[in-house]
Amino acid sequence: MSLTKEEYDKLERSQTAHRTINSLLSVIVLVLGYFFLQAQLKPLYEDISGITEQRVEREEIAQIFNDESLRLCQYKDSLGNATIGVGHLVLKRDNLPRCITSHKAIELLVEDYRYAKANVEKRYPWAEGEVKLILINMTFQLGENRLSKFTQTLEYLEEKKYQKAAGEVLDSVMYKQSPKRLERHSARILSLSNT
Repeated sequence: MSLTKEEYDKLERSQTAHRTINSLLSVIVLVLGYFFLQAQLKPLYEDISGITEQRVEREEIAQIFNDESLRLCQYKDSLGNATIGVGHLVLKRDNLPRCITSHKAIELLVEDYRYAKANVEKRYPWAEGEVKLILINMTFQLGENRLSKFTQTLEYLEEKKYQKAAGEVLDSVMYKQSPKRLERHSARILSLSNT
């Protein structure tokens, strides 16, 4: 079966159009597949590698830095305790000079954050996600013993009664000492009730 020149040209144009469409579809499938894999693999990689946790930890440390502010020389906190750096309670065992460098202040901040985190993980193993982060921040601010006195707040958090827990934070004695910070903690807790 032989083709005329016109039939051959028509067939060639049709095949060229099909090849072009197939090429475009292949590119679209590859691009969409790439983004799909990125969306699926990135969270998996972050979970395995711990990158997400590190990023969250850095963000929380930055928030505490913002809350506490930086003071390189010792000062008295709202309770009259010697404090230095970024809200670091000066203990005799610290053997710190009256003033420190900014590098030392950051080092103390990270150590204090990690101590607060370990304490929350030990005392409140039920705390996960945002609740855990809030408790770490509160432990950093108040200390483990003073946080443990927020018994009703802690019970409500464990029971996932976030509205009641948020109200308890605002109804605390600590609210009078640092209202802005406790309002933010309360708002973070309250936002959990919508999830």
